[in-house]
Amino acid sequence: MVDTGTTENDYRSPLGCREGALPHIQTFLIWSKKHRCLTIGHKLLGLLLNPTEPTLLGGLLRFAGYRDTHHLLKLWAPERRLLGQLALLSEQLVDFPNIPLPTTSQPVHTQFGGQLDVNYLAVQFSTRRAPNLKSRDQLKITCLRTWLLLKALDFADAGHRADRSLNHLCTQLRMALDDRDDGKKLSWFLV
Repeated sequence: MVDTGTTENDYRSPLGCREGALPHIQTFLIWSKKHRCLTIGHKLLGLLLNPTEPTLLGGLLRFAGYRDTHHLLKLWAPERRLLGQLALLSEQLVDFPNIPLPTTSQPVHTQFGGQLDVNYLAVQFSTRRAPNLKSRDQLKITCLRTWLLLKALDFADAGHRADRSLNHLCTQLRMALDDRDDGKKLSWFLV
């Protein structure tokens, strides 16, 4: 049975009162409670180092709701309780909360120019899916991105909300997915 994360001792994200009052944060918290995903919802919110931009949360949730992401989370769920919670949230995203999504018609570096260094993780999840890839290669990229999400959650649980190595990897992957380098970096991730 999957732990839904709705206990009395529920995890609270490091968001302050001001950030917690933002409409998209409130919408997501209400949705998380309704779908019995409040603990993992708070943990995901904790990954947003500057949560004022609603489309960053929307991009992170869109990635978590992809069928390939959900499949990987379910496959890995027996390994750790957190993965079971994340798989449940992913499954519940069929009923997506009313949170704006980043556009796929522009690269994220133009949408989130001032957020690239601060919210490197959320910006990376806001990029479009890799263009023109075979399904096997697409799955490799999704696997890497899912692993990055799990590592970020691990780091946050250990009290490290920002990590230089994670920042570097997310930035390089974002640039590759944004196709700012004519696909050269993306092929490096597929080796």
